[in-house]
Amino acid sequence: MGIFGWSLPPGCGTLPGEEEEMCGVCGGDPELPDDKDGHCLCPECTVCGSYGDPYCYEAGHLEKTQAQVEQLQRLEEEWASDHDYEPCPDIDDLTEEDIL
Repeated sequence: MGIFGWSLPPGCGTLPGEEEEMCGVCGGDPELPDDKDGHCLCPECTVCGSYGDPYCYEAGHLEKTQAQVEQLQRLEEEWASDHDYEPCPDIDDLTEEDIL
């Protein structure tokens, strides 16, 4: 165990639950102001009252705009180029050899 009481597998930079929040529809950051690049582009659902909920689009409450689709594609490309390392292994799949 590390000096802080826990350690992460190689290649893991965050603990579960510490991941950055992003919109499930457009990939934008709901915390950014509307005038910043990469903010959430999703309107409030007229049925549920939520923002960026994929269910609202699947259920037909809202329709995706071209801007939402394009932003998600652009951000996914940026994330892929920024993260050229392997994802964290599932701790349940680790063997004793992986740990040693």
